[in-house]
Amino acid sequence: MSYCVNCGVELEQSERVCPLCGVESINPKQPRRENEPRPYPERLDPINARLNKRFAATIISIAIAFPAILTLVINFIYKGSAGWGAYVASSMVLLWFFIVPLFLWNRLNFLKAVLPGIFALALYLRFIEYLHPGKGWFFRLALPLVALISLFVVMIGFLIERRILKSYYTAAAVFAALAIIVIAVEYLSEIYAFGAFKLEWSLYAAIPSLAAAALSLAVGRRRSWRDRVNRRIHI
Repeated sequence: MSYCVNCGVELEQSERVCPLCGVESINPKQPRRENEPRPYPERLDPINARLNKRFAATIISIAIAFPAILTLVINFIYKGSAGWGAYVASSMVLLWFFIVPLFLWNRLNFLKAVLPGIFALALYLRFIEYLHPGKGWFFRLALPLVALISLFVVMIGFLIERRILKSYYTAAAVFAALAIIVIAVEYLSEIYAFGAFKLEWSLYAAIPSLAAAALSLAVGRRRSWRDRVNRRIHI
């Protein structure tokens, strides 16, 4: 029987490299046998992987559904209506859309990962407005903010996934998006509350964000600066 010279794992005669650390297996007294059965499969069974994901999705769904159903039942028993249980149930539904779809897609990508949560968040806020009708804050304030933030998240995530944005360019895009989002928050809030807009507190957050974006872009464009920064932050 052979043992790995690096980590000491016991090796079968069919092993070309150590399955734990990857070091080549060499034993002159016990040559490798190509026809020897391998002690484990070379790759995971895709069917078992799908079954494991579906099982995990089922368990998470049950865990999320339990408090939602429990609070609704308690409220209907004692109050005759959904009451505060509607907030718990809707929050659990929102949580489900953020987590469970990740286990259900056969080929997961960034858009598939974030789009269910985005739509669920918009519907959740619309449901909250339905429970507390007011001055139309969903369409005038919440929905535009969700749409703007989602747009930046999808765009930046898509560019990162396609390897168009990398390292410091990613940081520059994120900082620039934060600056725009902060200004949009103040603009929409002021228009909704007072019907007029005056740029004030958002500048204190937008200016540092834009400065950080410009600095990240400059570092990303100059290799000497990038190497120096990488050494300073141990990358």
